[in-house]
Amino acid sequence: MKRTGFTLIELLAVIVILAIIALIATPIVLDIIKDSKESSKERSQELYLTSLNQALAQKMLNGEVLSDGVYSVKELDVKLKGEMPNDGYVYIKDGNITNYYLSYKEDSISKNLNIVELEKDILNNEDPFSISAVTLSFGNTIELNFYVKKEEMDKYSDVYIIVENDKKFISTLSLKEEIKDYIEKDGYYVFKYTSTNFQEFTNNQTITLVGKNTTGEKKTTISYNVANYIENVTYKENTSEQSKNLLIALANAGGTIQTYFNYNTDKLVTASINESDINTNNILNESAQNLLNTNNDYEEIVQSNDNEKFTSGTTGFGVRDTFFLSYKMTYKNTPTAEQIKNSGLLLFNKDSFDRMMKNGIDYNLMTADSKYLLKDVNGETKELKYEATQSKQSLYFRVNLDLNDITKQIYYRYYYKDGSSYKYGNIGTITLQHYLKDKIENSTKVTVVKLCTDIANFIALLNEHFN
Repeated sequence: MKRTGFTLIELLAVIVILAIIALIATPIVLDIIKDSKESSKERSQELYLTSLNQALAQKMLNGEVLSDGVYSVKELDVKLKGEMPNDGYVYIKDGNITNYYLSYKEDSISKNLNIVELEKDILNNEDPFSISAVTLSFGNTIELNFYVKKEEMDKYSDVYIIVENDKKFISTLSLKEEIKDYIEKDGYYVFKYTSTNFQEFTNNQTITLVGKNTTGEKKTTISYNVANYIENVTYKENTSEQSKNLLIALANAGGTIQTYFNYNTDKLVTASINESDINTNNILNESAQNLLNTNNDYEEIVQSNDNEKFTSGTTGFGVRDTFFLSYKMTYKNTPTAEQIKNSGLLLFNKDSFDRMMKNGIDYNLMTADSKYLLKDVNGETKELKYEATQSKQSLYFRVNLDLNDITKQIYYRYYYKDGSSYKYGNIGTITLQHYLKDKIENSTKVTVVKLCTDIANFIALLNEHFN
């Protein structure tokens, strides 16, 4: 008989071969799909962040500046050709996006930039709806993070914390702050408080956790400060040696700053560490010595172009909630409101300076009423906060520094706009590294040497964490 079909053995052989192919191909196909989704998610995230940066730049051009803080995706006006996040938040600091969490239909993406977070201080609260733990983190400022268990917080439709301070070293800052934005992490929701000044490490902050739902309102309160965190965490057995050393350096710097400004000296933060760990002899740790001696091709440039309107300025260094470099520009006569409005400070890097001198200035200039510096004269985005204030015949310019970048070299040049033309002062350079080194080696004031030594010790150990 002539065979017209397949035998059972042939069919089984084909099925087995197909099954083997499926076993081999399925993971590959699934990986391709997964990679495609991941790539699509990253492209959507990049498109969203690019569009948001453009929107922030446009606001700046229109004279609008978003204040520092956490913004939900829904309240930010972003026009995007592509998939919009369903939910999420963006943390804006000094006009720049520092952290974000973006939630899409099937996944989420987040990133923390330049953030060091130390170990948790677990609080023994009996109330399940309470702040369960605290961490200390370092970004552009020193931050306290308050953890609330997700399973408890999910029982409430509206949850936030209220932070109230005993005092404020800087009187213009609010004594009471309501924080409604949070991130999800490790089974907790985390609220971040970023307004802690070095001088106020021993000031109690009353933190009230508020939850609202259909049954009413629930409140729990704790009192906490940076000194509490240092005392509770530094000498725990499970605290890493790196974190311990950083906290000791932080306490030394905080105590010295308190003493230098004569603020709350009756309860120094150094009381939170062992007496043997207190730096009383102005000793630089090994990390600080290496950092201050690092050759980063620093070259001081001063080009004179004196103007009849003002005299040469002076540079300095200060500390509040972060470190900042300051520049004082003094007029020969008390300036008018119009002169103040038309005066400012150019900030740029060495490459931009070279191009500026070769090709002429791109007039992206700051004025005394400016809040943020977003670009230098070459159009490069900067993460420098810029403020200017007046006192009698002088203008004071303040540029906030990243805690993790002591060697960033800043080129500066003050200017005055007279009609349609610009007049300029001297061009100079400064870095926090060289400022601290100079004061430690050359200052005749013991208090200044100690201040700069303890700050250098802290920054050096912080840099080790970042690196």
